[in-house]
Amino acid sequence: MKSGSHRRTLVAALALGLFALDATLVACAAAPAAKTEIEEIAPGLFRSWETLPSDWSLLRFTRDKDARALVGCDAVKLTGSETGLRLSVDKATGAVVPAIMGPGTGLTAKPVTVTYWLGADKSGARAVEARIVKSLDDMEWLSAAPSGETGLQDKLRGAARISFVYPDQGKARTLVIPLAGAKAALEKLLACARSM
Repeated sequence: MKSGSHRRTLVAALALGLFALDATLVACAAAPAAKTEIEEIAPGLFRSWETLPSDWSLLRFTRDKDARALVGCDAVKLTGSETGLRLSVDKATGAVVPAIMGPGTGLTAKPVTVTYWLGADKSGARAVEARIVKSLDDMEWLSAAPSGETGLQDKLRGAARISFVYPDQGKARTLVIPLAGAKAALEKLLACARSM
């Protein structure tokens, strides 16, 4: 073989090798993300955690490691250390139920009245009975009693924030949670709840 022929053969081989490498990278990039890690949080209870935009997460609770026996779903937005909003779906009514974690909520020993509103307009404020409820992963949330109100999920999709006023050691405390990303989180939550 002539010297130029070796060079052309080598360049062609390199080009084919690089093309194959590029095709492999494209195939890997197009492949779906790896399955969410599942951890056992109690004997026979597993939790998977899917990260969503704007600090939201979708938690799925299952009875098996293969995530086939679904027992619960929560959309959670944590805004600080032990501060956040949890949305769940009431199995009886299909309504979205809000729950909060914030300063002093863990000290609530009996049902209390919590007032909440969406956006800046307090005229649509709603007072509900709330009590401490443990989520499936053993976190304590001050949760509104399921009311069957189905309009909340539509309001959550369009509001910039949700505000809660709750009692904390004899004083009224306000907790404001920004709702950026709530629409996508709600869609994931409702799809998860429908699959139960």
